[in-house]
Amino acid sequence: IHRFMPKSRGVTVQYRVHPACMDDVVGNSNWTMLMLINLLSNACKHAIASHIWLEVLPCRQSPHHLVYQVTDDGIGVSQEYVGQIFSSFATTDRTGSGLGLYTVAQLARRLGGAASHHQRTPEPGSVFSIVLPYVAGSCDTSSFRASEGRAVS
Repeated sequence: IHRFMPKSRGVTVQYRVHPACMDDVVGNSNWTMLMLINLLSNACKHAIASHIWLEVLPCRQSPHHLVYQVTDDGIGVSQEYVGQIFSSFATTDRTGSGLGLYTVAQLARRLGGAASHHQRTPEPGSVFSIVLPYVAGSCDTSSFRASEGRAVS
């Protein structure tokens, strides 16, 4: 994923993946990759973040879903835009099309999942989540393996 990220100095991207679920994931990898690249790219370009985390973990509410979560320590989403960020043509940036988060939400929905956002608290930043179904398997939620962060430059 990091090779598709925009050039941004001083941003560290860390990946944390639940190891027991990785072999069980079956789905549209192209759409999933597109959604993740969009969320990570937005965090680099719009959030003015110094750290971004991508986590893949089991969904606590549904044993047959995974959560792809992108968290940043940037400025967060302004309250005036929170309700419309997944709408078509909603943008806070004159250079953006306003279709990125809309596309994420539509792809997630078409794959049987959903996209959501909430502000980090008490720290600044945003958390974007994509919940997608996956093939049932032995998903143990007791341990995580953190991978080393990679600087995006």
